[in-house]
This record gives sequence, structure tokens and C-alpha cells, in this order.
Amino acid sequence: IRVFDAVNPGLIREFRRGADRAVVYSLAFSPDSQFLVASSDTGTVHVFALHHGVENRRSRFSMLSGMFSYASSEWSFAWWKGPDVPCVCGFAPSGRTIYVVRANGEFSRLVFDPHKSGELCLAAA
Repeated sequence: IRVFDAVNPGLIREFRRGADRAVVYSLAFSPDSQFLVASSDTGTVHVFALHHGVENRRSRFSMLSGMFSYASSEWSFAWWKGPDVPCVCGFAPSGRTIYVVRANGEFSRLVFDPHKSGELCLAAA
């Protein structure tokens, strides 16, 4: 996932959501534009930090970033693996909740803490 600056054209950040190929179904910015949430056809939700005060995970091979662009990529700050069903997602106005709707009609509410990386907590299904 590549994020570009719309005012001063250029690549800002490049994110990886996983090693396996997937179709990204949705992208949404948090209300304060500090985070980006993405969902895919695998049912996985990933949150990426956009500002520099919060660190996304990095590859174990980041020391090879000069040789391979893949190694310099950033990985999700937080994530959740739901059922293997395509889904779309978005932030609630509070920025602390992420709603997930799957193609089979199921709904999940995830708790997001912008100060804590790792697996997202399922609030209600």
C-alpha cells in the first residue's frame, strides 16, 4: 500500500500488509488522519501509523533496505485476523473503534488503542 502526498506529489510511505497476495477491499483514514486502516479478501484488518511519533513494525531484513525496497517497507502497527471472508472496514468518529463488515453479512467491532501496537481486540461480533 503506497501513500502519496496530494499537495507536493511524491511517495510518503510504503506499507506491507502481509507476505501472501491479497486484494485490498477498503482503505480508510482515522478522523485525525494519523492512521490508515486496510482490509482485504482474506478477512484481515491492518492499521498503519501515518505520523512519525508512532512506529510501524519493520522487516527483520530492514538492514538490507538499500538493496531491496521490500526490506525497507513498514508493516502494520496493529492487526486483526477475522474469518477468511472478504471485508470492508472504517474508523468510528472517535477514532478508537474500527467497524468491520464481511461479505457474508457478519459484523465486528474492534477496539483500537493508538498507543498500543499488536493485535486488535474484538469488542463485539
